[in-house]
Amino acid sequence: MKCSYPRVVNGFNIHGLWAQLWPNTEMNKCGDGPKYDNNSIKDIFLELQREWADEKGFQHPWKFWNHEWTKHGICVIWKNSVITDQHDYFAASLKLKKMYNFTAIFERNHITPSNTTLYDTASVLHMLKRDLGADVWLHCSWKSGDYAKLVEVRICVDKFFNLLNCPPDTSRLEILSATPHLAWTRPCPNVFFVSL
Repeated sequence: MKCSYPRVVNGFNIHGLWAQLWPNTEMNKCGDGPKYDNNSIKDIFLELQREWADEKGFQHPWKFWNHEWTKHGICVIWKNSVITDQHDYFAASLKLKKMYNFTAIFERNHITPSNTTLYDTASVLHMLKRDLGADVWLHCSWKSGDYAKLVEVRICVDKFFNLLNCPPDTSRLEILSATPHLAWTRPCPNVFFVSL
C-alpha cells in the first residue's frame, strides 16, 4: 500500500493516547463504554484534523479516531480521573502534543528531515533525555535491507501529564525473526532517517 500524507499534518502526527498498567502492560479493548461521537469534539475537530490525521484514510479521519477511542480511549477514562469523556481524551492528546513539541525539540537540536542523513539512535535518545528530563521510546519502520525511518516518539506520562521515565522498550521484538520481509513499527535500530 502506498501512503499519501495529508498536507494538514504539522510536524509529528499524534498516533494515540494509550493507557498502561505500569510499567509495561498496554491496556486496550477495555469493553463497553461510551460510543464514539463526532459531536462531542466539534470544537476541536479542525485542530484534530491538523494534528491527528489518519495517514491511511485521511479523507475520513474520524474512522481512525473512532478506532483509537474504542481501543484505547475507553481504557483511559476508566483509569484516569482527569480524563472523563471522549472530548477530554482528544483534548488531552492535543495538549500533550503542545506540551512536548517534538518537531521544535528536533529542530532546536539540528535534527531535520532528510532521506540522506542518518541519526544515531543512542545520541537522539540522550538528547531527548537531556531536553525533556525523561527517557522516551523511539519507534521506526523498515523492511529487511532498508534503513529505518523514525515514525514515533513515545512518551510516558502520569494521569496529570507529567513525564515519567519510560521503562525499557521490549515491544514487538518477538515478531522480528518471524516476518523479516515486512515493515513493522518497532524500537529503532542503531541508526535511522527522520522523514516528516
